[in-house]
Amino acid sequence: MSAGNDQRGKSGSLLSEDVPCFKERQQSLACLDRNNYDYSKCEVAFENFKFCRQFWEQVRKHRKRLNIKPDMPGAEDRKEIFAFYKKTGKLPDFSQQAR
Repeated sequence: MSAGNDQRGKSGSLLSEDVPCFKERQQSLACLDRNNYDYSKCEVAFENFKFCRQFWEQVRKHRKRLNIKPDMPGAEDRKEIFAFYKKTGKLPDFSQQAR
């Protein structure tokens, strides 16, 4: 994640609701800790994190193309977007949100 997208709370720690793949990142790191940093035992966690990052990057780019601000939707909108994707296999039609 680039420093420009890094959203931190007053304590300086990342806020989980502000980072789309925070949970998946934490799961990957926890897997490594549990498995003595044996990467081969954490492939599923890594693939999940990779998919998450790619998915939300696709959403961000699509919204940016349509000039929807902010490029990255907030936590509540992300839940709705991902639920729609899980149900349909497609991204929602963001063109109605374009400004």
